[in-house]
Amino acid sequence: NRGKRHAQAVTFFENDADIFITLDSDTTLDRDAINQGLKPFASRKVMSVAGVEVAYNAHANILTRLSSLRQIAWQFTQCSALSLAGAVLVNRGTFALYRSQVIRDNLEAYLEETFLGRQVKFSDDSLLTLYALYRGKAVQQSTAFQLPMYPETVSHALRQWMRWMRGSTIRNFWRLRYLPLHSYGWWISVLNWWQFGVSCVVYAMVF
Repeated sequence: NRGKRHAQAVTFFENDADIFITLDSDTTLDRDAINQGLKPFASRKVMSVAGVEVAYNAHANILTRLSSLRQIAWQFTQCSALSLAGAVLVNRGTFALYRSQVIRDNLEAYLEETFLGRQVKFSDDSLLTLYALYRGKAVQQSTAFQLPMYPETVSHALRQWMRWMRGSTIRNFWRLRYLPLHSYGWWISVLNWWQFGVSCVVYAMVF
């Protein structure tokens, strides 16, 4: 067991499909999710498609309700706006589709990613999205739904957020390094750093 990326690579190596689909083990797909997710590939410029995440256990407790509300709001505001520009920065690992050549051409780098000399084994979905952005458009299909299980305890949610934030920090560095200066993805990454800095300053000033 060498981790999720190497497990995925078994399929990536041995399959000659035109489109690869990734999803998490705790995710249930809507019965029409794949058909809907394939639609944007009618454009040759589209390299990846993100599905829309709706928590299967949204009504389990107050934590899952809040998490579900946050994710839905984020997907139908920021992600929808970025999708119009073909610049979705992160496909949800719960369900995403990629042109197979995008993955095959970057498979070695995907399996052996390092940051400051240490191997990175998380944030695989955002790295695949970065490969897609470098080659073309990454969009969101608002009619392709997946139903993942959200953390139902605070400790589980905090571990998930810590993993996401570590991955987001690394990925922002990679976007600034590899995406074209004129791309939406590059400028949105700069804006995210600026927004984080300003919010920290304001938070400190308020207290």
